[in-house]
Amino acid sequence: MTIEGNGFGAAMSQAGAAQVAADLKQDGAGVVSLAVQHHFALDAESEKRLHDLLNLLPAAVYTTDAAGRITFYNETAAALWGRRPTLNVDRWCGSWRMYWPDGTPLPHDQCPMAVVLKEGRAVSGQEAVVERPDGTRMPFLAFPSPLRDATGEVVGAVNMFVDITERKRNEEMAQRFASIVESSDDAIISKSLDGTITSWNSAAARLFGYAAEEIIGKPITVLIPRDCLAEEASIIERVRRGERIEHFETVRLRKDGSPIEISLTVSPIKTPEGKVVGASKIARDITERKRSEAQIALLAREAEHRAKNVLATVQATVHLTQSDTPEGLKKAIEDASSRSPMSMRCSCNRAGPEPSCATWSRRRFRPIARTETPAWGSTAPACCWSRIRRRRLP
Repeated sequence: MTIEGNGFGAAMSQAGAAQVAADLKQDGAGVVSLAVQHHFALDAESEKRLHDLLNLLPAAVYTTDAAGRITFYNETAAALWGRRPTLNVDRWCGSWRMYWPDGTPLPHDQCPMAVVLKEGRAVSGQEAVVERPDGTRMPFLAFPSPLRDATGEVVGAVNMFVDITERKRNEEMAQRFASIVESSDDAIISKSLDGTITSWNSAAARLFGYAAEEIIGKPITVLIPRDCLAEEASIIERVRRGERIEHFETVRLRKDGSPIEISLTVSPIKTPEGKVVGASKIARDITERKRSEAQIALLAREAEHRAKNVLATVQATVHLTQSDTPEGLKKAIEDASSRSPMSMRCSCNRAGPEPSCATWSRRRFRPIARTETPAWGSTAPACCWSRIRRRRLP
């Protein structure tokens, strides 16, 4: 019997299982393969040794006869299926249910193992999803290959399938993270330690004016003004030490050469082993904030100037009262009020009925006019009095 194709190819002599074990190889994807391809015949003892060996593998493996009836499965396969199929009864696959990656049901007689047996060809890396009896699902890759006898007749098949749950989870997380980065309002850029731009989101394109395809692969210094180049060397040095830089305010250049004020947050990019291999930058436009801060500062200076003017006026008033105490200041203000024209209105009210506007105007302003025009006395020009009469009271 011959095991052929991508999944398995091995020679088993009657010396048997030891040689198969020597041929086992582990590739980068974690898929176990048997590299020697020879025709051989398995006796009962060698077949038992092969099954014992397969039970030790971390990969799920099972075999069927030419009709698709399961003839063997290892413990890893049973654990992934979540059940133990009945040997020589259950066909094609030991899973409870199967689905295509898009969720469409996959009938057992159309699964990768059934295709191999019906078409006599190996299938490499077919993705599908198995559902366990408890309802949990597991994505996997299948590598079934036909088994042939010495005459080349298909007498069965062997399938190795690999759980890719963790890989799919990582892919989903990466896709989710990529969506978040792409939809962010902040410019998010990654670069290598030599300063080469390796990723560029839509917000970065809006902020700096470069499309991703024209900026990725270029040095980050195309965005940095000449007088700020020293900043980049300092940032890279800190990133190499694994440091994170937060809210670093600086100036960068747009594609058209115009400067833009930004706030930078820089974080190291590390491998799973912790080695720093690059840096991610989050850049936020702070032009409007800087403009608002400048306006606030201007208003603050104006308010301070006006406050000083008011204070100077108050100080001058206090000085003119020639008083050093609050009581003295109060008396000076009361004396000034009693001499003001408003006090005349109070006198009029005490003397009789409320005077008319004309009477009030004359009573209020005639003493002022006489005081201010002593040279005219009672012979003041009529125009002066007419102006006073026409004055409207508040």
